[in-house]
Amino acid sequence: MAELARVGLDDELITVRELADIQLVELWLHGRGPHTQRAYRADVDRFLAFVAKPLPAVTRGDLQAFADTLEQQDLGPSSRVRTLAAIKSLLAFGQRTGYRPLNVGAALKLRPKKDKIAERILYRHAIELYLKAIVWPQNKTHQLTDLVSSFVDRVQRELSMSVPDWFQKYLAEFAAIDPNAEALRFADECARASLVARNEAWVELAHLRDVVGLLARGFENVRGATET
Repeated sequence: MAELARVGLDDELITVRELADIQLVELWLHGRGPHTQRAYRADVDRFLAFVAKPLPAVTRGDLQAFADTLEQQDLGPSSRVRTLAAIKSLLAFGQRTGYRPLNVGAALKLRPKKDKIAERILYRHAIELYLKAIVWPQNKTHQLTDLVSSFVDRVQRELSMSVPDWFQKYLAEFAAIDPNAEALRFADECARASLVARNEAWVELAHLRDVVGLLARGFENVRGATET
């Protein structure tokens, strides 16, 4: 009977279950920057409108159908990956808080199509999102060095394994090029990015794709091991 009750919010009538979804999303967004909150809230709204059901009832099939729909829409690879990464993150958060019994997003693999213009931006941000999805930092940060350190600690603590030196080396190179996500994240910050003050960075995109592919497989393996 509780789910049939109606509650007024912002001049709209919503179910108690919908209100619980809203509260979960707000908890998940808490502490994130305003740009991130706006983007992620729009992603969640799109997903909930597509599945037309509360979050606890979402299935793996719903998530895959949503991913397939994004493939058919006029979205760039970075937008598609960000949207799916956000939904996966929310579903994982729902499981950790006890709101959902299972994390159905863990099985969905993110496979962005090639987009040479956006590759450097996408890869830098994708690495940051992977790290945050694994370590869940308590404070807002774009610092790759801090995130990598937390990642290494968690792998050692929970999996009793060491992150290979080559893996840490590649992550350190991304951190050295753009440590605070200033050079490639927002266009209006490019002119004053610290990257300009240090040195130019020349990157061979084919090699970049290969490196990030290796890192992505490593991140997915760690996520799978820590979420089971």
